[in-house]
Amino acid sequence: MKSLKLTHLIILSALPAAACSPRDSHLSIDAAGGELVQSDLQVAILPFDLDHLLDSLAERAGGRPRFDSLESELRGFQRANQPMVAGIMDEWIRARDSVAGIADRLRSLDHASERYRRLYQDFRRSYGRLAARSAGLDRALNQLTSGERNLALRAARAADSLRSWEQKAYAALPEAAAQKLAASGRRPIYLTIHQRGRADTVIPPGTWWLIARARHPSNPFLEITWNVSFTARMGLPVRVPLGNFNAGTQWRY
Repeated sequence: MKSLKLTHLIILSALPAAACSPRDSHLSIDAAGGELVQSDLQVAILPFDLDHLLDSLAERAGGRPRFDSLESELRGFQRANQPMVAGIMDEWIRARDSVAGIADRLRSLDHASERYRRLYQDFRRSYGRLAARSAGLDRALNQLTSGERNLALRAARAADSLRSWEQKAYAALPEAAAQKLAASGRRPIYLTIHQRGRADTVIPPGTWWLIARARHPSNPFLEITWNVSFTARMGLPVRVPLGNFNAGTQWRY
């Protein structure tokens, strides 16, 4: 259960891309047949296992806080009968994720830089949208049963607690990831799978991990995750399918 979003790796995307080589392979990511794959799905392809690295940092921090009973309830959640309530909840989660992502990027920048000032303006606008979504969510929650309302509030409190823990536990992530990249001699690759369900690129030989996350189609508390390892061999094409068969689910906090 890891909330780390692709935006947490923004520092890695600033690294210079390596030039293409005859040794590279043509990579095709095929998600055309996956019911869970959504259009404009962001994909990160890393030369190290990010989940394993996060687990190591979590263990070093004394272990991740656990909310097993709450997570079990969230996994069993059925959307409210009112489509409006479910839609507003989705909008609130997207606004919250946007604010959290920008905040993560701000922490890595010099406060006196022009980039920080521009990004801070984006943060203020995103926070304003989150405030508006929160007000709408409060009104929508009034339409839920007392049990559903209680579950949503408990989930929000637990999410705040986990994010606070992750901020400290994963503080060493940029440095640790940079060391992994230096050891591999390769750079991360970022792609977007558009409506046709495919993405193509060239990739150096070696073992890679493809990471992607998408909203769950029927449960606003969950997200679909992929962490797929594959090996590119020198000059040979490689195809990586994404679908229900190699997807997982986790609490989206």
